Amino acid sequence: MLGFTTSYLVGYSDGEDAAAQRESMRRTATAAVDQSYINALHADAQSARDRSRYNADLARQWIAYAKSLETEVDSLKSQLADLNRISAERKGLNMFMNLASFLLQAHAAGKASRPEFAELRTMALEIAAIHNRGDFFGGFGDQPQKLARFKKLWDDLA
Repeated sequence: MLGFTTSYLVGYSDGEDAAAQRESMRRTATAAVDQSYINALHADAQSARDRSRYNADLARQWIAYAKSLETEVDSLKSQLADLNRISAERKGLNMFMNLASFLLQAHAAGKASRPEFAELRTMALEIAAIHNRGDFFGGFGDQPQKLARFKKLWDDLA
């Protein structure tokens, strides 16, 4: 023989088997680690899908809620427009009533023959015509010259 003893060959053979066994165990451990990693990735992916569905459902709920709020806002805007119209109409009527009351007081004080009275009465009749048409009088804010004349007549007659 080549000078190898039987015990040497058995030991060599056992060493080869041990190395192969260690390699096999390493592969099995690596496969187990790899499989657990893959399982974790699958669990993460499922969790992400579940969160995505939840978020999509939640988004649909919020969109429906936002649409209902938009409908409510539109309704409130309509009500506000009605209230603003009523408020403007009341303001115009109050201004007319104040002017009429002032003219009645001036008449009672004997100032009906003055030209300021006649001019203010003409303005009051113009305002009354506006209200009779179904419109409302908003004042002379957009007519500064007429407003200045009105104030002068009022002060002169007071």
